[in-house]
Amino acid sequence: MKDLSYTAFQHLLRCASALKDDILQPQPHVVSVIAPPDVLPPIITEFLSNSFHITLEAVDMLWDVVKDIMWVLPTELEEREAVKTMFCLHGKDRGLGK
Repeated sequence: MKDLSYTAFQHLLRCASALKDDILQPQPHVVSVIAPPDVLPPIITEFLSNSFHITLEAVDMLWDVVKDIMWVLPTELEEREAVKTMFCLHGKDRGLGK
């Protein structure tokens, strides 16, 4: 896990966030969709492990640490709209644009 760069870590967060439906799908119906499950489905753990060249154990450790952050990350579209709004509200009069 020490070889996981900051950029790769951010990409892993985004990737895991995009997999929310796949993470929830095998969970029992009593599991809340508002909070992340405590454990990732094995297929997701394997996918992230292979995709980011880290161990299964590293994926599990990362999940324990970042699951709450990852679960509330905005989608790419939501993020783009937020940035666009920010520049419209606060950048235009400063000569900043995107």
